[in-house]
Amino acid sequence: YRLGDETNYLSSERPVVTMRLNDIEVSDYRWHRLTLFQAWENVKLQLDDTVLFKILNQNSFVFGNLKTNSDMFIGGVPKDTYLLGAMSSPLKRHTISFAGGVKNLLYRLYPQGVTAPQIIESVGMRQSDDDYCKITNIASKNDYFCRNGGICYSTNDGPKCDCSFTDFRGQRCEQVRFDSHLSFNGRELIGYDVSNNSAGIIRFRSENITLSFKTTHSRALLYIGGDRLNYIHITLDDGAVVATSKFDGTEKRIIRIFNNYPSGRYNDDRWHTVTVFRTLTLVGNFIFRFLNILSFPKISINC
Repeated sequence: YRLGDETNYLSSERPVVTMRLNDIEVSDYRWHRLTLFQAWENVKLQLDDTVLFKILNQNSFVFGNLKTNSDMFIGGVPKDTYLLGAMSSPLKRHTISFAGGVKNLLYRLYPQGVTAPQIIESVGMRQSDDDYCKITNIASKNDYFCRNGGICYSTNDGPKCDCSFTDFRGQRCEQVRFDSHLSFNGRELIGYDVSNNSAGIIRFRSENITLSFKTTHSRALLYIGGDRLNYIHITLDDGAVVATSKFDGTEKRIIRIFNNYPSGRYNDDRWHTVTVFRTLTLVGNFIFRFLNILSFPKISINC
């Protein structure tokens, strides 16, 4: 956040302040209570029972100018907001919008009594808070709307099911999904056209690449994406998985992973799943992390 006007004595510009709560996992499908309170130089950020305080050391602390402030948004910023220079962090305009549930929303202004601004408009919001995914109990047995581990979510038209992370499909994830098993003999390839997403590396601050493979050959190209200035490569080199990354303005980075079981190599004709997770920070640094190697059939490769 950035508070006050240009009269701060520490800098000719209003400083940008960041408060982070890193020790609480919020993507656990549970309700969490978030409170952000600001009164002059005092700022409080509270998530559930964890509280973080900040005292600003500057001359002014006003939340902008009520005559010139834009609207206050929750969940995301409209794409037609072009005043990037006036935003504390212009990259926030390209941040992925919030996906989840929000309830008991309170937004109030002090100190002239307690006032609550009216909502001007909403985009894509539900018209009611009815929980269509409520679990029913039939003959002492819980009955879920979505089958086979599908995730239920409520819409204006009733319950819907997200079957993306299951092996099933259909309106209620009730139909078995046929596995797409591809074989490569060393001359085949699969390509995806990303020309319509040329700003992806800027628009998305994180990227997840996951694929499963099995092969008996020690050298193979598993994945390649990007151009000569910005790219991610995943290869097999002498039976080891190697991830290579380079982004404009950074040095090339290489991460190599060996298999500890059963032979120390990944060309053992067994199924392996490799995941590369990329995170972009505001200063342009990238972090690579390999997740666990699992057994899950997806793509067969013979090079």
